[in-house]
Amino acid sequence: MTDRADAARALAAAASGASEGGQAAAGTDAPPEATEAVSGAHSGASGDDPDRSETGKLRREAAGYRTRLRDTEAERDSLRARVDRQDREAVERIAAERMTGPADLWLDAELTAMRDQDGGLDPELVRAEIDRVLSARPHWRKGPPDFGAGARPPAEAKPGFGAALKRAVTGER
Repeated sequence: MTDRADAARALAAAASGASEGGQAAAGTDAPPEATEAVSGAHSGASGDDPDRSETGKLRREAAGYRTRLRDTEAERDSLRARVDRQDREAVERIAAERMTGPADLWLDAELTAMRDQDGGLDPELVRAEIDRVLSARPHWRKGPPDFGAGARPPAEAKPGFGAALKRAVTGER
């Protein structure tokens, strides 16, 4: 007989939690005024029924776990973004050896294709992906270096506008 009574109380507690908005009763996403009103409603009835106070404790504990979970997920996401940014910079340094615009690599390649099984950046996979992109878009390839750089003979001085004006005024040709 007590099993049926316990089951009935559990159903009643679940129904009251669902009718009050689920998480609002837990106090996680509701404004403070609503949370106080809900907790005040439960506190009057909790003196009569010890199961209700236990349910409230469990709900608060679960709300704390949900909050910690959200914080941990946010931290994980920010760390993943930082690792991705560092990996992209490393890939662009490798791509700069062979491409004129290494940032263009991301138009045709994904970072996940350059990671190994453990999620780390694999230089061989990076080079293979750069080869694939350059075979599809050869105009992105760096050209040969200009070896003609350095000292060159001075260019011939061409007469400027001032010299032409001076000849026109003086009548010289």
